[in-house]
Parts: sequence; C-alpha cells; structure tokens
Amino acid sequence: MSLSSSASSSPNVILPGETVAEGPVQQEFEIITSGLQAPPDGAPITKKKLTVDQLKKIEEGKASVAEIYHNKPVHVPRKYQLDLFEKAKMRNTIAVMDTGTGKTLIAVLVIKHVLAMENERRKSGGTKRLVFFLVPTVPLVFQQKDYMQHQIIGQVMPLCGELIGESFQRADWQKIVNEKDVICATPQILVHALNHAFISMDQISMLIFDEAHNATGDHPYAVLMKEHYRTTPPAQRPKIFGLTASPVNSAAQPERALAELEYLLHSTAITILINSEVRQYAARAKPHVVEYVRRSPSLPQPPLFQKLSAIQNRLLGLKKIVKDAKIMLNELGPWCCERNLWMSLESMQKSKERVMSLDMDAALKGSRMIADPVRQLLDECRHMYPAPVPAIDAISPKVATLIQLLESYQDDAAFCGIVFVQRRDTAERLGELLRGLPPLQRFLRVGVLMGHAIDDVYRMTMKMTEQFQTVREFRKGKLNLLVATKVAEEGLDIPACKLVVRFNLGRDSMNLVNYIQSRGRARARDAKFVLMREKDNEEHTIIVEDMRWREYEVRESLRTRSIKVEEVEREEMGWDAVSLAPPYKYIVDKTGATVTLTSALPILHHFVSTQERDQYTPPPRAEYSLMITPEGLWKASVMLPATVPVEGRFSVGKPMQSKALANRMAAYEAVKKLHQLGLLDDNLSPIVDTTRVKTKRSDEFLERQKEQEELNQLKGKKKKRHYPTKVPDLLLQPWAPVGNSPYIVAHLNVIDTTQFERAPVAQDFGFLTISPLPVSPLIFPIWPLMAEVNVRIVTSPTPVHLTVGQYAVLKRYHSLLMGALLKHFEGDAQQAYVVVPIRVGDSSRPMEFRATDPSYMINWELAQSAATFDPKAHRYRLRSEKALEFVVQDNGHWGRKYIPLEIVDKTPFDEVPFEDAKFKCAADYYTTKKNDRIRREKPLIKAKLVSRKVNMLAYYNIAQNEAVESKTAGEVFLIPQFCEVYPIPTSTMTGAAILPSVLYFVELIYKAHELRLKLDLPVELPQLLTAITAPSATMQFNYERYETLGDSFLKMALTLHLFANHPHRSEGLLSMYMSNLQSNHSLFKAATLKKMQGYVIATKLSRTTWKPIVVRDPNAEELQITEVTDGKDKASVTQLLSDKQVADTVEAILGACYDSRNIRGAAQALHNIYHEMFAVDWNDYYRLVRIDDGPVPPERQITVDKVQELFGYRFKHPRLLLEAFTHPTSANRSGVPCYQRLEFLGDAVLGFLAVRLFFYRHKELPPGRLVDLKDAAVNNAFLACVSANLGLHQHLEHFSSPLADAISDFCNELYRVAEQRKTGNTTTLLPDPSRAPKTKAEQKAMEEERKKEVQYWMDIEAPKAVSDIFEAMCGAIWLDSELDVEVVWDALQRTWLPWVNAYIQPHLVGRHPYREMAMMLRRQGCDEWRVPTKHDSTEGLFVANLIVHGEVVCLEYGTSRKSARKALAEMALEMVKEDPNLIKGRCNCVGVEAEEEEVGTPGAQELDIFRRVGGVGGGGEVAAVPIPAG
Repeated sequence: MSLSSSASSSPNVILPGETVAEGPVQQEFEIITSGLQAPPDGAPITKKKLTVDQLKKIEEGKASVAEIYHNKPVHVPRKYQLDLFEKAKMRNTIAVMDTGTGKTLIAVLVIKHVLAMENERRKSGGTKRLVFFLVPTVPLVFQQKDYMQHQIIGQVMPLCGELIGESFQRADWQKIVNEKDVICATPQILVHALNHAFISMDQISMLIFDEAHNATGDHPYAVLMKEHYRTTPPAQRPKIFGLTASPVNSAAQPERALAELEYLLHSTAITILINSEVRQYAARAKPHVVEYVRRSPSLPQPPLFQKLSAIQNRLLGLKKIVKDAKIMLNELGPWCCERNLWMSLESMQKSKERVMSLDMDAALKGSRMIADPVRQLLDECRHMYPAPVPAIDAISPKVATLIQLLESYQDDAAFCGIVFVQRRDTAERLGELLRGLPPLQRFLRVGVLMGHAIDDVYRMTMKMTEQFQTVREFRKGKLNLLVATKVAEEGLDIPACKLVVRFNLGRDSMNLVNYIQSRGRARARDAKFVLMREKDNEEHTIIVEDMRWREYEVRESLRTRSIKVEEVEREEMGWDAVSLAPPYKYIVDKTGATVTLTSALPILHHFVSTQERDQYTPPPRAEYSLMITPEGLWKASVMLPATVPVEGRFSVGKPMQSKALANRMAAYEAVKKLHQLGLLDDNLSPIVDTTRVKTKRSDEFLERQKEQEELNQLKGKKKKRHYPTKVPDLLLQPWAPVGNSPYIVAHLNVIDTTQFERAPVAQDFGFLTISPLPVSPLIFPIWPLMAEVNVRIVTSPTPVHLTVGQYAVLKRYHSLLMGALLKHFEGDAQQAYVVVPIRVGDSSRPMEFRATDPSYMINWELAQSAATFDPKAHRYRLRSEKALEFVVQDNGHWGRKYIPLEIVDKTPFDEVPFEDAKFKCAADYYTTKKNDRIRREKPLIKAKLVSRKVNMLAYYNIAQNEAVESKTAGEVFLIPQFCEVYPIPTSTMTGAAILPSVLYFVELIYKAHELRLKLDLPVELPQLLTAITAPSATMQFNYERYETLGDSFLKMALTLHLFANHPHRSEGLLSMYMSNLQSNHSLFKAATLKKMQGYVIATKLSRTTWKPIVVRDPNAEELQITEVTDGKDKASVTQLLSDKQVADTVEAILGACYDSRNIRGAAQALHNIYHEMFAVDWNDYYRLVRIDDGPVPPERQITVDKVQELFGYRFKHPRLLLEAFTHPTSANRSGVPCYQRLEFLGDAVLGFLAVRLFFYRHKELPPGRLVDLKDAAVNNAFLACVSANLGLHQHLEHFSSPLADAISDFCNELYRVAEQRKTGNTTTLLPDPSRAPKTKAEQKAMEEERKKEVQYWMDIEAPKAVSDIFEAMCGAIWLDSELDVEVVWDALQRTWLPWVNAYIQPHLVGRHPYREMAMMLRRQGCDEWRVPTKHDSTEGLFVANLIVHGEVVCLEYGTSRKSARKALAEMALEMVKEDPNLIKGRCNCVGVEAEEEEVGTPGAQELDIFRRVGGVGGGGEVAAVPIPAG
C-alpha cells in the first residue's frame, strides 16, 4: 500500500496545508564524505567472491557490481532526503517515512547542521551544548552510535543504564558536556539527569526522537517533553526532530492521534509523496493472508503436560509453567509443549540453586536434610524427555502451514526472512523446531532474536551480546531466517527480507505500529508480507482489514489535513491520568532538581535500593497501603525499610482519583521528606558511598577521582615532599644587648650524667641560651658507650649578664669545641646556644644554683685561655708527656683532631703497630709528597680520632656508629712535625662527645614547646615530643604507639560528632562520612592548614647533615623557605616527609593528649588541630541527641530486666536498650528504631577501650601487635562468641527466618566445639609465657598449632547480627550514661574482659591477615595498591577488592567491611603462595623491604624513655579480672 495514490516524478516533502516545492534544494552545509575515498580512475578491479549480502544488493538494484568491488559508500543523500532536511532546519519536525527510506541519514544531516551552528555560536562566546539522539532500546544505542561516529566530525558517546547505572553524578555529566558533542542514549538516562539537575535543558541544542510514536502516556519521551521541555523558557529550548514509520500507536482517530503527537513533541509531522525513486527504497510488500486450521482440543495431550497439570497446585511456580505450556500446545504442538515444560523446570531448579548459593552452609545442609522437590520431579519425569526431532503428529497445523510456506523458498539461494511471534518462549521453541527438521536444514539457517531480561544484570549483558551477534550473522548471510519478537520490528539494522510472517494475530499481538514496522522489513524485490489467520476466526479477519484501513487513514491525514498544532486544545486530547492531575512539582532551589508524580516513584525506588542489608534481610522495598476516603478518592501511604531513620520512614499522600495516582502521590511526599531530612542531596540522589568496586555479578570498575583515591590509603610512604624544617623562635633570638643595657642577658644550663646506679656526675661544660629551657630539669637517656646514661639539664633561675667582650670569648671557646666534633660548622656565625666551660668541684657533684651565682659557675679562665691560645707557644708540649693534656690537631691530615694516648719513643720510620695493616710506620700514614720532608726525629704520638659518634639518642644506633668508628677511629701514630696543640683539654673533649646529642635533643624540646603553645595543646612535653617523632628519625622513641591510641580516639570522637549532628543519617552514610573525615588525606589537610609539617621530626641526627642552629641577623632579609616538591633542592633547612607521616602525627598528638589529660585533653587537641566544629565538652554532643523516653512495651520488659542484670547497668532510658536489640527486619510497631546507628556508635567506643586496654597493659609491644590484639578482641567472630555465651541473641527482635536458622546453627556449632574442647585431649589453655616464639617461623607454627585449640570460634560462620547487638549495647550504655566511657568499661569488665583475659594474649594472637598482606606487598616491592570496600546490595554483603596498579587482582565478600577485607587478605596471601609472581607481574614500583618483627627482640619494641620520669605509659593500668574456669 503506497503512502498516496498520486505519484510524481520526484519526491517532495509535504507539510499540512502547504504546496509541493519544485526545483533544486540549496544546502547550507554539504555532507562530509572525505573519510571514504574512491579508488583512482582506471584502477583495476580486483575480483573477489561476493557474499550473500552483496548478491542481494545487486539483485535488488541497490548497488552495481562495480560499486561492490570498488567499495563505494552507499550512504549518499537522496533528493527527498535533502528536501526533508531543509524543512527540518527551519522548524521542529517529525519525519514520517517508511522503513528503508533513510530517516537516520536525514537525522545525521540535521545533526551536522546543528553542530556547525553550535560551533559558530561558541565562537561568539556561547556555552557548549549537546545533541541527544534518543532511542527506545539499548541495542539501538550502540547501533546508532556506530553509524553516527563514521558520519559526523565530533565526539559521539553511548549512554544507557547498563553502562552507567545510577552512579553518574553532576561532575560526570559536566565532563560529558565539556568533552562530547553527540550523545546516543535511552531517554530514561536523560530524564534521570534532568530530574536530578545533573544537566539542564539549556545545555542541549537538539533532541532527536527515534521511533517517536512511543511518546505516549508515561513513556520517557512523553515525560521528557511534558516535565522538562515545556517548563523551559522558549528561548532556551532545544530543536526537535522526530523519526517514525507510523505516528499513530493507538485506536484513536488518526487526526486526533497525530495532533496529540505533534503537540507533545512541539513539532510538525511531515511525510513524502511516493514516486519511483522513493518506491525502490520503501516497503513494497502487500499483505498476504495465509489461513491455518486450529489444533483440535480433542487430540491427546502429552504425558508430561498431563502429569504436571495434575500437580500444578503443589509446587510454587508450577501453575504458571503449565499455563504457558498450554499456550505452547495450541500454538506449536505437543513437541514444543513438552520441550517448554522441561526447560522451565530446569530453569526453576537453576534459579533455586543460585539463591541457595548465597548461603553455602544452608545449601549443604538442605541437600542432606530436605529433599529438593524440583529436582525430585525432574528425576521422576526423566523418561518423558521429548525426542530430539519432532514427529509429524507432534507439530500443530499452524506450524505445518508455516513450514509449507518456507519450503516454497528452498530453491532461492538469496532467501532471507523473519517470522514475528508475540512471546519469547514461542520464539525459542519455534526456532528449535525449525532448526531440528531435516527437510528445512538443507536451505534454512535459523536464528532466534528477542529482547533481553531486565531483572538480572549478568543475564541481560549476555543476552545483549547474543542479540548483536545474531543480527550481525543475519546481515552477513550466516543466518537466513529469524524467529523474532517485536524487538526486530524497529530500529535494528536488519537487511531487506523476501518473506516476513506475522505468526500471531490478535489485539494483544499486533497494533498498527507493529503492522507497519514489521511490514517495513519486507523490502526485497517480490517480497511477501504474510499474516497467518486462523480459519473461521472472525476476530483475525477484522484485525487484518482494520490494519489496512487505519494505515490508509494515517497516510491520507498526513497528506491532506490542514489543522495546525496550535489549534489543538489540551482539553480535547486523551491525556493520561498523571497529566490531568494538579501540577505537583517539588523543586530544589539550589540546583533546580525536580520531583513530580511521574519521577517520584523511580527516585524513591533508587533510594530504597541503596539501603544496606545483610544476607539474612530481604532486598529493601517500599511498602504501599491504600484506603478510600469518604469522598470516594484513593489515599496511599508508604513505609520505607527500617534502616531509614524513623522521621523519614512513613509518608502519606493526598487523596487522588485512582490507585496509581495515590501511590505516586505517597512516593512524591516521601521524596520531599527525605530531601528535607538530608537523606537525599540537593540533586535528589541518595547520599551513598561512591567507591567503585568489582563484584561477582558485574565487571564494572572505574577509577576514583584523584582526591577520592587518597582516602584510606597506606601507600603514601614513598610519595614524599620536601618541607621546611621549623626552627623554634626561642632559638632564633640574637645575642645582643637588650635596650639601653650594655649586657647580653642569657641563661646558663648545666649538665650532669648518671650511669647505672652510680651517683650523678657533673660535666665540665654547659651551654648558654637566650631563653630558659621549656622544662627544667630536663632528663633523658643517651647511649654513648653501649650503656644507658641519663642526662639531666638544669637551667639557672636567674639570668647571666654578659658583656660583648665576654660573649666573644665564650663564642670562641664554643667554636673551638664544637668545630672539633662536627663536620659542617659555621664558627663565625651566631648560634642558638653557646657551649661554655663549667667549674666542677673536686667531688664532681652537680652544683646547685641556689648556692651558686650562675656567672661564677662559668670557668672564665679556661675560656679565656682557649680564646687566646697560641699553638706555636705550646709546640714544646708535643715532644713530652704534656702533649697528653690537650687535643692534638694533625695538619698533615686536613686538620683532624685527635685525643693523644701515649708518647712513643720511635722515629717516623720505625715500625709501629697500626690497627690498619697497610701502614707499617708513621711515615706511611702521611702522604708520599711529605716523605722527603719527614725528619727522623723522636718521639711519636699515639692517638685516636676525636669521637664521631654524634647520634647517641637510641641504643640501636650504637652498632652503626661503632661500625663507622672502626674504619676511621683506630689508633694511629702522629708525627709531631705536622701537628700542633689544640686549645681544648683532653678531658673536656672526651666528655663533650655527648654534646651533639644533647644539643639536638634540646632543639627538639624547644620545637615541641613551640608547637604546644602554637596549638594550645593540653599535653606534657615528653609525650608531645614522642608524638611528633617519626620512626625515620631513629630515636629511642617514636609516635607509632601513640598513633594507634590516637587513631582509636579519633574514630570514637568523629563517630560521636556524626551521630549527634546527623540524627537522620543511616549507619551506612555515617560510615561513609567517617571514612572521609578519618582518612589520611583529611588529616594531612588539617595539619597543613596549621602548618605542622615543620614540627615533625623525621630526619636522623647525623654528623654530616646536622649543625647548630644559626641565628640570622635580624636586620638582614628574612630567608624565605617554600615547599619543595620536585625533590631537587635538598638543603639542610628542609626535610623529606610523606603525607602519611604528617597525618600519623596528628593522630599521635591526639594519643599523647589523651595520655596526659584523658578524654578532655584529646578532645581539646582535636578541636584545636582538626576543626573548631568538634566539641571539647562532650556534654554539648549529648544535648544534641534526641533520646526516646517512651514506655517499654510489656512484652519486651523481660528483655530490659535480663540485659540490665547481665551488664550490671540500669538504663535511665530503657528504650535505648530495646533499640540495641531491634533488627532491621523487626515488625514491631512501637516506633523503636533498628540497632544500626547504636552499633555504629558502640563499635567506636568498644574499639577505643580495647586499644586503651592493650596500650597500657602491654607497654613493651610495638604498635602492629597492639592492632593485632585489638582486632582479635573486637572482630565479629569473637564478639559473636561472647554475645552468644551471654545469651544476648535470645533477646534479638527480628522477623527473618533465615536469620533465625543462622543464629540457631551458629549457637549449636559453638556449643558443640566448646564441649569438645572440654572433653577432648587439648593442651593447657594458657601456656607458659617462656614458650613464646622467638622468630617469625616459630610464631607462625605456634599460631597454627593453637588456632583450633584456643580461638575455636574462628572457623564458625557467625551471623553479623549476633555481634552487632553487643556493639549496639556498648553504644546504648555510652549514650545513656551521658557519654561516660568509664561506665561502658565497667559493663565490659563484667561481660567482655574475662574473655579477653582468657583468649586475647600476645602469645595467642597472630598477625592480622590484612597486615600480613600489606607486608607481603611491601616485600614484593609494590607501593601502588588499595583495597576499596563497598556494600553489594545484590548479595546483601560487603565486597572488598585488591587493586594493584589499577587492576583488580581478587575480590572477596564478608558480612562487614572488616570481615570482607580479612577474607580478601587471606585469599590474596593464598594466591601469592601459589603464584609468587602474581604481584610482581603487575607492579613496576621500586620496593622497600618490610622489616620483619621478631617477638621478644629489642629491635621490635618501641621502648618508652620517659617511663622513669612519669611520662609516657604512666598510669591507667587496668585491674586484672579472674579468668573463668574452662
């Protein structure tokens, strides 16, 4: 049937009421085809075998043989396409054209025109805008994208839900706007983005609607136009171009339906007249009716069908299977019926097994204890399995008629056809039947094409791939017959067919669009369009005639009507109920995000789907309830899952005219409430964790943005930067008279040392500083000679007044003494301190300032003697015993200073016993150039080099110092000829070896003092000094233990802050906020804002790099030091720090402040360092928390009484206790929230108390072992064991049968294993501590030996809910006690601590798998790894990924983030054990070897040097609790 009965010699575009235009059409822009070049003239044609597709094109007249061989492009605009393109440039247009007439090419021409105009507009300062090509199905997204990217110059991007899901945010869309030009997408993607204000309509230059006839009702096309396009000011609206073969998709009058479509799309429908040019591309086939006889109901039914029909009510889901099989029996016959029954049963069995696989224990138990009815039924019916090839009597008459029709094409080598069916299972079974019949196998290659399921991401992706493959094979001729559903009717690039069959007729099977679209596939020469009509079926006859007549009406209406779009009043149209409802619209002012009755349901559904759950909780959903008002209207309410805060859980909508509208209104009110409570952001998106992870069901993996990648990363140890080292201001004060006074005012600091139990010994040197020491006396240990020596420095209470001359004398003495000890020394510069000689009495006892004037204590005679010392006047000493009284300077060896030991009566050429064997005599020790000047004179001076052991601040530096000393400090023999006397007595120089360590430590004390004042920190100086000292400084102490304590406090404080300030946030959101606030990146930023980097002590004291602080001239230009990031400038005023070291320092300071001033002190430090929003007085947080004081339901009073007795605590607010025992699945209507928020709170306080316990109990343990103990004491398995033994699970309020079974199984297994331990042959529970392992190998062996014996709960799968209620109880007690952690501790001593004392001991707990994995990665040299963890809503579990250099190595699931990471670590360690090159094959890092810890070795224990003086580690000892029997 043609579009018009009239024909003309050339096609013309027809507008309503417009005459036909003649003459050539002038194009503003030419179609770009330069990408495809034709061969040069005269080039030989290479003969090659033609494909079936090419033969079809030649036969149908679409291409010549020359075009095929030359590969000339066929997408050249035709005359009528150019005409329609010109019209589309001028106005919004709907192009109504038959399939095959080239609608898409017109769209490409329009896109090119719009892009060109947009380019000119941007040159004039306009903003970037996009073109959206919208298609109704996912396969069309990729098909149209592939077509367009070869036709236009610009960036084309496909977008659909399968690619991006719900994860795209505003930043992602803005990136697309900036980088792309054309977006090919499904319409829901754009509607979603507009609803959430990720993109606005004024950022779109054009909208193209493919298959525009779908724009009806609630289709996203219609929603897009009604709710977004029409609400946009006209000047900001994009152009519109619609494409369709049939603009009418309903039973309405064509004129009315066309008017509605034009009004909705704000466009004018345009068609083309049919002439000879158009006819060769448009559909030619006329409908042919083929009749068949209906299968007689009296024929026997298949045995399998009879059996299942008899028992269909006994098995859930079987009734639908039988119903579908009955349809199959009548349509296709007995063979297809039985085949469909069998496939459905197998599919049911696989689905059941897949559900059971989520809980393997339950699956195994079920296979042992309960017979599977589906599997049993399959076994019983095995003998009824259908034959591989259907018999003649097993085929319906309808199929037999189809076979006869197909057999008529058996001699056509170029045949291809499509059989359209209504149902997917019909397509599958009919395809199997046709493929299996031998007579058809000779000439038919049958494929099946249908849509993909939308309920399963994995299956959907596979189905989509199969769909593409099937279409591709059909185009290439590998398949020549498709059995297809309506998915093949529109859009897909399917070649012209010779036969198209509509297998099903009926009102539900075919409408006008189906009719026109499927007929459009029959475009080949002599093609047939066959309608299979049942004989004597009046309905089928009416449908066939109705389709023919309605198509004619539509075409005539397009050609002849004169009605204009503007004349069509909205009230006259058949608008849907939503459109007729009042204009409910909620707009977020800040972003413009919008929710309406149409968009409310998907927004609410998405929010609900993001709620976290465990594997025992059903997928969350919104529950709707309906009621009828007295006025006869419908009113709906919606209840959200229990994980949603109580305030936002229930919403009621306004009365509406229908049930559907009432539900929409309830969802609309719920979305408004969720946004107002802050549970939806200003883009109306759920506030969820955006961590991208790989799961078992999805291969989606995208890298985080740069800042997000820095969260929770431990790999920053190698990414270091140079920062200026902060010099304390008190040490930069100049040595100059103050005001009009002629004196320099300074303070004298005297030194005495104590070794072992001996009496203190005063040193004959001290030092002057302008300011007194921040702490006096200052006591600290050093290790000068392989033994600990305590140094005590006392500052004079009254200052010393120096004249300028006296200062010059003392400065000269300081230069002589320190210059002999240090390699780099600026003797002429003013320095922060001046070393001076001290008068020491005969008893060498420390002098008291109270009895002595500070000025008198300075040995002025010795200082003056050194300052005026003339070496020439003392040369006589070099040849006598007097040489032993002073240091000797050897000018023959670069002025080195030596301590003389003995005068030897030998000449330089006599043999003497050098420690270095290469020297035989003293002459050999000097350079050869001086041999001719060496005099044969006696004596020689036996001497040793002045000590180079600068760093004496840690005993593990001694071995290194001794190694350096042994190379250069051996005994030598000096020739007096080349020496001179140095003006420092030997005794003074020997003792002065400790000065660099002493002065360096003083600098650190000043630095800590300045930081304490700067940040107003409530902490003692020794603790603060420990907290700012990194391990890289190789001091006897470092911040690692404090960092562990501070980390646990920080988590507790942040948890409380979030809990109190975000009362409506769920546990999942609070955890996400926590991750950001507690991340190394956030801590680093906070420290940077406070300029704390310069105070971190990360550089080792070294003779080659350290020198006394130089005081700059105050009148000179200030030295500007900037952060160095390129690593090239390594001046001594900078130090190398990693971001993690800076972040760790913040946590360590919190730990030090807690050690000094408890919680109040640590809270003050957090307030001062991190942010002022954190409260110092935690009563401020308590006042923010709203606690429910409602009554306790009578049925739950027994829970309150028993639990209070168990924990030894009586609640002031008993409903807090009930909340701790309320599971998310609870059906209680008393308004008690679920325990998740309390569990979030309790996890933090329990973790802190556990770390505090082990910090003070095991003061000798390194921080890694503290973390191991803490993890062992608070992990899910241990807490579940404690909780079950306490019987807490008996009070858990829940409504989940799987959870009840899991708890029962866990408790039974826990009891069974515990009883076996009591009666079995086990070793002593607590072995002798002397058996503690000495090496890593012994430790691992013992861990494996005792794991099954001691920590017997570890191998039992524990439901997370059992451990959650214990943590929730901790949170409830903490909250009820007005945030008193000691009250929580009292409760833990009754319940938790006895178990810890019995089982969580250093010799019983091994290294945590996650830490083991981290060390393994460092040993393998990898520094670029991370472990993102996220809740997988599909599985109801958390999934953790190990990502090495951007590649997912492995993934594992767990009931919590911690358990998922632990399981992942165990898997990774096992994988590396099997494949040692697993990591190295992915890594290009320059690794750092991990330092192995050996239990019990001194090198692994960070000792506390301030323990003796009441500093770190003092106080807070936890009282022992008796160990329970057994």
